[in-house]
Amino acid sequence: MNLNTLLQAVRDGTISVEQAEESISSVCSGSFPYTPVEYAGPRVINCSGRRCDEFRDLFTELAAQGDNIIAIHASQAYYRAIMQNYRKARYNQTARTISLQQTVPAESGLITIAISPVAGMQPAQEAAETCQMFGAATQCIYNLDASCIGRIYADERIMQSSSIIAVMGVGDVTASMLASITQKPVIAVPTDSGSGSDINGIAALLSSAEVQTPGIVTAGVNGGFAAGYFASLINSAIEEGRKNVLQGFFRTK
Repeated sequence: MNLNTLLQAVRDGTISVEQAEESISSVCSGSFPYTPVEYAGPRVINCSGRRCDEFRDLFTELAAQGDNIIAIHASQAYYRAIMQNYRKARYNQTARTISLQQTVPAESGLITIAISPVAGMQPAQEAAETCQMFGAATQCIYNLDASCIGRIYADERIMQSSSIIAVMGVGDVTASMLASITQKPVIAVPTDSGSGSDINGIAALLSSAEVQTPGIVTAGVNGGFAAGYFASLINSAIEEGRKNVLQGFFRTK
């Protein structure tokens, strides 16, 4: 309700002066006159540093609200803590994620996850699980490097993607190559696997961050969830824009 509507409601007697005062006072907390955007994604639990019983209690609380849930950095022990009560929960050992879909989101858009031959698989799988939980269609392309330019041009689905997640090792140019060829937003994910000279992924992170090709952002080392979340935001924004264009088109007919 904007200010003009609020004042008219007071004049018409549909709300009291006290109620209007409460609404106006909410300006101080930043909640007026804006309407909060409804969050449509899954609830996220980071298992790092949590005891299994704490995780189980939080998972149970969120599941009771009917939410979809994705738990990241989860070991088998966390899965065992909830598997008896939540048979639909799915554990991805490579991604180290636990996913519970209580409502299946309508699949929309497309996100490509390109994985270099020297990159780690854990962040790639974590990104894929995250995108899928947000309702994005997802494809993984393995062993993609600088020698695969022809594969990129030949794959129409890459060109149709709303964004691309490039999972990379040290000295990798996959993200730069994809951004140059496709003109799509690219999220680079440096990993701590590959060259023995890499130290916990720092070399891969620095080489990703120093890329001068426009259209690339860099997640943290092994940041599969962060990359998947960001790509899902891009995908959702594009799909929402398409819906608004179509609605406007049909309204003018």
